[in-house]
Parts: sequence; C-alpha cells; structure tokens
Amino acid sequence: MAAGSAVTILLLAALVAGAGAGGFTIVNMCPTMVYPAGLGLGLGWGLPPRDTMHFHVYGGGRIWGRTGCNFDADGRGHCETGDCAGQQYCNVSGTPPATLAEFSLGDELDYYDVSVVDGFNVPMFFGCHDDGAPAIRCMDPSCPDANHHADDGKIRTCIANSGFYLLFCPWP
Repeated sequence: MAAGSAVTILLLAALVAGAGAGGFTIVNMCPTMVYPAGLGLGLGWGLPPRDTMHFHVYGGGRIWGRTGCNFDADGRGHCETGDCAGQQYCNVSGTPPATLAEFSLGDELDYYDVSVVDGFNVPMFFGCHDDGAPAIRCMDPSCPDANHHADDGKIRTCIANSGFYLLFCPWP
C-alpha cells in the first residue's frame, strides 16, 4: 500500500487519543458527477455538480473522489479513476490515481492530511471546522501541502469533534 505509512501514523494517533466521532460535509464543485468513496463509510452514490452530502464517521479513514463511473442496477461497473474493483460501495481501496483526504478522529485532537502518494485525480479543499486549523488546498499533482511520499508527515490537527468539510474541484 503506497500511502501505508501516513495512514499508519493517523491510525496510531487515533489509538493513542481514543476513537472519536465527527460529522463530514462533502461538496462537489466539479462540472461532472463525482462518486465519493471510503472504506467502511457507506459511500457509493454519485454526487452531482453543486450538490452536498452529510454523514458521520467514527475512528478514521480516507475519502477519495471517483470519476467517470458507470454502474448497473446491481452496483457493478467501473470508474475511470479511483475505481474499487468495479464495486459501487467500496470494500477495497481505490486504484490509482486517487487524491486522498485522510483523517483520524480522537478524544482531544483530530488529525488530517491530503495524500497524492496514490496519484492525483480530483482537486480538493479539505479541512475541519476548527477556526484555528488550516485547510489543505490541493489543486494539482504538485500540491505543496500534500504528502507526496509515505513518510512526508504533512499532518495537521484540529480540536476533536469539530467536523470536517471536503470540496471536490474548489474554486481556483
């Protein structure tokens, strides 16, 4: 797993701090449909342009946007980027390229980062609702705030239970 070290750090941070919970808001600002994905998060439906989804998560994980997806009535199909072995609801990691929003929720602090270790497919703006915590803006593969290697350590923190927001294709 290419992003294994960063995810391991995030998961260890969650175990040390305790598993927390948080609300997520995802907004699709892309001109086309994006299918948000995340292991064990119950994501799989398409998010039309200018639409928003809200959900709660526990512990930690990663979210990525899948593009160019087509699924049949049984949830089988394919995505051009971030595909989950042809599944609409992912129970495996997406195939590269996939821009990853990674997070770990704790009792006192939440940890978050953006990773392009597995490639870049969708621009994103990722942050938490804690006013003092900086959001991460990643518009292209050379994104300076993203982890480009598994050991980059570009992880940010915010007050636990602040909630997160993720915008796909934010304004330039």
